[in-house]
Amino acid sequence: PPPQVPQAIAATTQPNRQGGEPAPFSMVLAAQGNATPVTWSSLGGQLPAGLTLDAASGTISGSPKAGQTAVSIQAADAKATSAKQFVFTVFSKLTLTANGSASAHLNAPYSLIVIGSSPIASFSVSAGQLPPGLALTTNRFDPGAATISGMPTQLGTYSFTVQAQDYTVPQTATTNVTIVV
Repeated sequence: PPPQVPQAIAATTQPNRQGGEPAPFSMVLAAQGNATPVTWSSLGGQLPAGLTLDAASGTISGSPKAGQTAVSIQAADAKATSAKQFVFTVFSKLTLTANGSASAHLNAPYSLIVIGSSPIASFSVSAGQLPPGLALTTNRFDPGAATISGMPTQLGTYSFTVQAQDYTVPQTATTNVTIVV
């Protein structure tokens, strides 16, 4: 009889994963080379807080907490086992804060700073309108901030939404601003 070739099983799921806190997360682990159903287990390390592994389905799910963790996950069937290292990077939820006065004076210099909780890839006004004479510009010295500045040229109450997208997953966040000129 021909010699028996040992069975090999391998997890085929991409090992580096990213997510944002507290967004729901779900992924199903996959394997190849198994002869019978696979059972999944954690051998060492840990999943991010808030995530769990279902041994029968190979589903990792939950709402993770921010941080980076590594875990070795084993795939096993009736004849073989194999382990693979997974690295999870979960970014903190992006937030925006507007710092400055909500009151501006006609034809007088005005400035308000919008600060993000992480470095921002882009800022924009996603709804409403800035007071005429003011502009939104990214702060070239602080990648997490933008400035609304200039000299207002019309009286009125102006409500608008500043939106930012960061470099992580990426995430977006908004903050509503009202300026009375």
